[in-house]
Amino acid sequence: IPDLRRSYYTRNYDSQDSIYRANITTFPNPFFMGRFFANTKETIYNGNTDITIPYTLLQANHSVKVGAYYQQKDRNYNARVLAYVRAKSAGFQQNLLELPENEMFSEDNIRDNGFILSDATQPNDAYTASSTLQATYLMNDNLVAKKFRFVYGIRIEKFQQDLITGNLTANDLQVEKKNTNVLPSFNFTYLLNKKTNIRVCASQTLSRPEFRELSPASFYDYNLSATFRGNPELEQTKIQNFDLRYEYFMGKGEMISGSAFYKHFDNPIETSVPFGFTTTQKVFSYVNVPEANSYGIELEFRKSLGSLTKNTKSQLNNLAFFGNLAYIKSVVNVTTNTSSDQKNTYKRPMQGQSPYIINAGVQYSHPASASNATLVYNRIGERIFAVGNGEIPEMYEAPRNVIDFSISKKFY
Repeated sequence: IPDLRRSYYTRNYDSQDSIYRANITTFPNPFFMGRFFANTKETIYNGNTDITIPYTLLQANHSVKVGAYYQQKDRNYNARVLAYVRAKSAGFQQNLLELPENEMFSEDNIRDNGFILSDATQPNDAYTASSTLQATYLMNDNLVAKKFRFVYGIRIEKFQQDLITGNLTANDLQVEKKNTNVLPSFNFTYLLNKKTNIRVCASQTLSRPEFRELSPASFYDYNLSATFRGNPELEQTKIQNFDLRYEYFMGKGEMISGSAFYKHFDNPIETSVPFGFTTTQKVFSYVNVPEANSYGIELEFRKSLGSLTKNTKSQLNNLAFFGNLAYIKSVVNVTTNTSSDQKNTYKRPMQGQSPYIINAGVQYSHPASASNATLVYNRIGERIFAVGNGEIPEMYEAPRNVIDFSISKKFY
């Protein structure tokens, strides 16, 4: 962000006075009248290797796969925050606040009874961070009696994340996260016939906080006109996943499936409004909640219109309809404290989780010209954008209908 400039004018809507005045005080606040400069540089190195060894057992073909993965990520973030303030309280020339910004900060108004430019940069407005991920896995793929397929294995991850704010002085905040995780996975497929599968899956997965979610540095979001602050106390989220899936393949590129799933989250990370802030300040942060659960069903299909004709040159062969519908129920048990230290216990959905998701579309493909066109409709149910803090309730994102149309053409 090379140079963000923001002006904030207000007026009393109950008053007959229609004059807007700049919101400038003797205390620097760059979100009212100031400038913000930020620079982020991130470098990522990663590499992996995999070996697959086929073998035969009981007259059936099997395989074992082993692999390793490494990732190194380094980031440097620096921000400079400047704000215009009143040079003094008493004797300040009040009519300066009524000027448009192209006149307000002229050289003549930077004086002892006018404005000064104040540096509001804090030590937390800069940080250096790095993370290292080392992983290895072992996976076995067994086909038994040509009907039963077992794919199972284990992945071990060693992860370290470090973050230091400021300029490496004694008062700077240092965050160090170290975790070693064992992640098993099991996938069983019953090949009912050549067109039908029944799958049962179980796995342990992770969700780790990003640098921006850990850093206490404030970051301004243009779209929301709000400030986001990280939380150095965040911990990783462990997720247990279970699902049952039925798949039916009708023909080339055609399928219909239905699945039921359940997930349990330990320490899920949610966007929240920090306690002590009001809605007018529009400050958001991140927090771990102890646990959460979600479960639901999903239906998916893809159908070509080519089955409606026997003419191989018909345009119906190039048309396909597709879509999926998901219904999700998520539950978080919450206990909050009010300003009078009273406990409030209730249940709510997970932040960011919609109760339903609808996707539907039609695709036209023309292989001879290497071109295609796609029309897609999407809708998500009402979901929590930010969790409240006991005094401010949850903030919700309303459902909306989205239509996307795209055309693509391949050359050469």
